[in-house]
Amino acid sequence: MNHDAIYTFKCYSCHEEFPSIHKHVHHKVPQSLGGKDTLDNLVSLCPQCHDLLHNIAYKLVSKKHSISFLEDMVRMVLRDNNSVKRCMELAFLVRDEIIQQKESEKDPNDFADLYIRMRYKHKKKLHEWAKSTKISLEDLTRNILLRALSDKFNMTIDHSQEAKAVRHNKKHGNS
Repeated sequence: MNHDAIYTFKCYSCHEEFPSIHKHVHHKVPQSLGGKDTLDNLVSLCPQCHDLLHNIAYKLVSKKHSISFLEDMVRMVLRDNNSVKRCMELAFLVRDEIIQQKESEKDPNDFADLYIRMRYKHKKKLHEWAKSTKISLEDLTRNILLRALSDKFNMTIDHSQEAKAVRHNKKHGNS
């Protein structure tokens, strides 16, 4: 019986053998983002590859570097194209989950700030657009924000009901 085999593992990314004491178990989809402790979501990594893929994932989120630049960074460490590919695949999974979490944390109140900035920054263009479409500036910005909210939060908004409410408010002086 080979006792060395019992106490070693093969890194998923670089395919090197390491003593088991150095094994990092990585969740393809992180637990903090809903990943499960299932075999199809877990891989064994050496500390170097584990640190590298998280570093690359956060650099991917920041978008400060091109993908080819980041691949070259990984290639300087891992050298083998298959290892680079595996590391980048894991980094993209982590990046996608980070982005998804950030997107799900958006609050509808963030759109109130957007409304204020939009009205201030694009005032002239919004006035021209409202004039050309023959609707009020308030109705135009309301429609833009409703569309953005419905897209962002997968909401279905009955625009005919919204239009009726706008007409009712105008009729009764609540606009």
